[in-house]
Amino acid sequence: MSHKDTRDTKLTTMKKLELLLLVFASAFLLSACGGDNSPSSEPSPAPSPTPATPSIDIATTENTSPVLSQTGGSAQLTFKTNADWTAKSSDSWIKVSQTSGKAGTITLTISAEDNDGYDDRKGTVTISSGSVSKTINVSQVQKDAIVLALQEYSITATTQELDFDVETNVSLSVAISDDASSWITQATTRALHSESLHFDIAENPSTETREGTITISGGSVSQTIKVKQDGDGIITFEDPEVKRICVENWDTNKDGELSLSEAAAVTIIDTTFSNNKIIKSFNELQYFKNIQISPYFTSCSNLEKITIPEGIFSIVSYCFAECSSLMTINLPESIVSIGYESFFGCSSLTNVTIPDGVMSIGDSAFGGCSSLLNITVPEGVTSIGNYVFAGCNSLTSVGMPESLISIGERAFKECNNLNNITIPEGVTDIGDCAFENCSSLSSITIPEGVTTINQYAFNMCKSLTSITIPEGVTNIGCQAFSGCYSLTNIILPESLTHIGVYAFAVSGLNSISIPKGVTSIDYAAFKGCSLLSSITLPDNLTSIVQELFYNCNSLTNITIPEGVTSIGRYAFYGCSNLTDISFPESLTSINWEAFEGCSSLTSIIIPSSVTSIGNGAFIDCKNLKNITLSEKLETIGHYTFEGCSSLTSIIIPSNVTNIGNGIFSGCPKLESIEIQSNDPPTMGDDSSQASLEISTTCSIFVPSASVNKYKDHDQWKQYANQIKAMPE
Repeated sequence: MSHKDTRDTKLTTMKKLELLLLVFASAFLLSACGGDNSPSSEPSPAPSPTPATPSIDIATTENTSPVLSQTGGSAQLTFKTNADWTAKSSDSWIKVSQTSGKAGTITLTISAEDNDGYDDRKGTVTISSGSVSKTINVSQVQKDAIVLALQEYSITATTQELDFDVETNVSLSVAISDDASSWITQATTRALHSESLHFDIAENPSTETREGTITISGGSVSQTIKVKQDGDGIITFEDPEVKRICVENWDTNKDGELSLSEAAAVTIIDTTFSNNKIIKSFNELQYFKNIQISPYFTSCSNLEKITIPEGIFSIVSYCFAECSSLMTINLPESIVSIGYESFFGCSSLTNVTIPDGVMSIGDSAFGGCSSLLNITVPEGVTSIGNYVFAGCNSLTSVGMPESLISIGERAFKECNNLNNITIPEGVTDIGDCAFENCSSLSSITIPEGVTTINQYAFNMCKSLTSITIPEGVTNIGCQAFSGCYSLTNIILPESLTHIGVYAFAVSGLNSISIPKGVTSIDYAAFKGCSLLSSITLPDNLTSIVQELFYNCNSLTNITIPEGVTSIGRYAFYGCSNLTDISFPESLTSINWEAFEGCSSLTSIIIPSSVTSIGNGAFIDCKNLKNITLSEKLETIGHYTFEGCSSLTSIIIPSNVTNIGNGIFSGCPKLESIEIQSNDPPTMGDDSSQASLEISTTCSIFVPSASVNKYKDHDQWKQYANQIKAMPE
C-alpha cells in the first residue's frame, strides 16, 4: 500500500469516530432536555450492583463464651449477617436451635444435654457465612460427686479413730450432727479438702448404743454417713451353756462375764461350738461383730435360734448341717455366699430370708430342710447348685431371679408340695432329676434357651398336667417325663431329634404326634402309657425299638412309616386293643414277642421284605384269624403263634428254611397248614424232639412231589398221617 492510501484510510477512520461522538452527544442532550411525561423519553438501564462481601456482626454485649449448667440449660446469641449462614457444633452434646438461614438478624439458642461426667467439658459453635466465620466457645460444668465406700459404720465402745476415703471432684466441707459433736471430732491433722477424712471417736461410757451422722458437702451434692457406736455393757446370755463357752474362751478381764467390747474383739470362732448337743439359743452372736466367716455349728442338734452378725460375708460349708432343731436364723445383709450343705438336714427350719447380696448358693445348701415352706433366691445368683433344695418336701413356692442361668442336678428333687414354679427366661440348662418326684407340680414352662430336657428332669411329677417345651429343644432325655400320670397331652417342638429311654413311660398321654425331625426314639419311651390311643410317628424313623409301646393297651391302630426296617422285642407287647397295624415295605425283621398279647388283632399282612419273625412274635393274639406271611420269609421263631386260638389256617412261603419249635401251641382251631417249600424246613433246633404242637386233626399240605420227602424226614415223619399233597 502507498503512503497516500495509508493517509486516506486514517482520515476516513477519524471522520467515522467524529460522527459517532456527535450522535452520542445529541442523544445525551435530548435526554437531558426532555420532560418526564414525554412519550418518547425512556430512562437508561441502571448498571448491575457489585455483590456485598459476606459479614457476621456480633455485638460486644453478647456472651460469646456461654457456660451451661450440669443439668443442661441454654444460652442465646444474637448476630447479624448479610448473606446465607450456617451454624455447626463441634460435639454431639451441644445443640443449636437453627443450623442455617438467610440474611438478617438471628437469635440462636445454644443448649446442652446433662453432663453425667465428673469433669467440665468444652466445645464450640461455629457460625459461617461464605468465607467468614465466628467461633462461640461453649463450656458445661461437671457433675458434682461425693462417693463413699460405706454409708454406715458400726464401731465398738472404745476410743478409736475412724478413717475413710472420699472420691470427689468438689471442695469438701464437713458437718457433724449436734447429738454426736461431743464424741465425734474431725482431726485437724488432715487438710479440709483432702480426699481422706479422719475422725476421732471417744469412748462410749454407756451401756447403750449411740448414733450420730457426718455430713460431707461440696458443690451441689452431699453425703451423710451414719456412725453407730456400741455401749460397753455386759452381754446377757439366754443360754447358760453358750455363756459358759464364751466366758471360758473370750473373757479377757476374767470377771466371769463377757462384755460387748470383749465380744467385738473376737475375730475367729471356728469350730468352738461344733457338735455341741446342749446349746439351744445363740442370738448373742450378733455382738461378735468382727468375725468375717461364720462359725461352725455342725450337728448342734438342740440349737433352735441364732442371729448371725453383720459383717460376715460367707456361711461356710456344713455350718449348720444336721442342726435338726434349728427353727429361726437371721442372716445379715453382708452375706455374699452360702456354702454347700450349710443348712443340710435342718429339718425344723420353716423360713429363711436369703440376703439380696448373696451371689452363690452351694450344692445341697438347704437339702433335707423338710419343714421349709418358701424361699426366694435373690437377683444376682446365676446358678442353683445340685441338690440345693432336694428333700424340702414342705416347700410350696420358690422365687427365682432373672439372673439365673442354670438349675443343677436334683435341685428340687422330692419337693412334694411344690405346686408351681416359674423358670426365668435366661435359664439354659436344667440338670438331671432337677424336679424329680415333685408330685404336686402342676404346670411348668421351659425357657427358650434350653436345648435339652435332661434325664429324669420331671420324672414322677404325678400332678403335672401342662408343660410347654420351646422350639430349640433337640433332645428329651431318659425318663424325663416318666410317671407323669396327669400329663395327658404334650406338644413337642419341631426342633426335636431324639427321645430318650423311658422318656414318657407310664405317663397319662392319650395322644401324641412325634415331629418330623425325630430320627430316633429309644427303648421303652412310651412303655406303660395305658391311655395312649393314637400316635403319629415321623417319616425319618428307622426302627421301632424294644418295648416302645409295651402295655399301651388303649392303642387301637398305628401306621409304621416307610423306612423302618425292624420292630424290636416286646415293641407292642400287651397292646390288647390294637386292631389294625400297617407295616412298611422297608421292614425286614419282627423281633421276639413284638406283638404278644395283642388280643384284638384279627388280620395281619407281613410285607414281602420281611425275612425273619422272632420267637413268640404273636403269642396270645387270641383273635388273629388271618395272617399273610412274606414271600421272602426265611425264619419263623419258636412259639411264634402260640395261643392264637382263632387261627384256622396258614400258608408258610417257599423260602422258609426254619420253623421254630411249638409255633402253633395253643391253636386248637388250626385246621390246615400249607408249606410251599419242596424241602422240609428245619424244625426248631434240628432235634427229633421238635414239634409244631398241632392237633392230630390239622392237615399239613406240601408240594405233591415232596410228600414222601416230608414223611421220611426225621423231624416231619411224626406227622406222616397228616401230610398231604397240595390240591392242584
